[in-house]
Amino acid sequence: MSESASPDSSVGDSGLLDATNADADTDGSTSGNVPSSYFKRYEAESPLNTLTYPVEGVGTEGDQPCSGTPGTGSDGVKEGANCASAGHVVNQILGRSPCTPPTSTSSYTDCQDLGGGITFNDVAAPADGIYDVTIWYHSGTSDTYGDVNCGGLDYKTGAGHMCRPHLIFVNGVQMTSTVAGQNAAYYEFPAYASAWSIVHGAVVALPLKAGSNTILIKAPGFTTSDAADLDALDVQPSGQGAPSFQSSGNGAPPALPIGLITPVVNWN
Repeated sequence: MSESASPDSSVGDSGLLDATNADADTDGSTSGNVPSSYFKRYEAESPLNTLTYPVEGVGTEGDQPCSGTPGTGSDGVKEGANCASAGHVVNQILGRSPCTPPTSTSSYTDCQDLGGGITFNDVAAPADGIYDVTIWYHSGTSDTYGDVNCGGLDYKTGAGHMCRPHLIFVNGVQMTSTVAGQNAAYYEFPAYASAWSIVHGAVVALPLKAGSNTILIKAPGFTTSDAADLDALDVQPSGQGAPSFQSSGNGAPPALPIGLITPVVNWN
């Protein structure tokens, strides 16, 4: 049901950029006086968040919350785990929004292609700087939406994988980069050949200011492209994010070679 993407030929198949560790200060802090141990988790289903064009629903993935103490960074939320952070996700984040009448899972007429999304409100940062933000999400084998070329980047997830493109805004500003002189804005989250109950992570480098921030993650605004089911996001200093992915065992996939996910030029 998805449109094929045109891979960005300037990217090639060299894979993803690895996270770069920030310089350490003598007190064990990263640059900008951010403690290297700094960690905050924000649940997608929190009532503090704002849903855009809300057909989104709070659901469960396998009805199995991840084990451990929620929000500690060692609570079982890791690549390949068969669970959901705090036991819930936000799903049905549709690309075909808003619609008249209001967007629903069956709406395909009288819709605008602006795309639904979630704004994580009051995301705290101790200092201005670039942070690793790990976005935990679910996107599994029945996934028929997405970009079969992953924007030209090789995520090494095996045969039959594809990606779902997303747009990201921080404090109202769209996150983009320049690739071969072109504007790159689509963050591709890999869709794996596994059950929808499996949690996956995408690590992005985002600029946050000291104090309170907003992070909006949304479908890109194509009728045939919905966002992944969003679970939670973690905020850590640069270089401290989830490139340290580990398998959850019990037949789960091995650790994956994912570093920072960077935006690509083409998805349409």
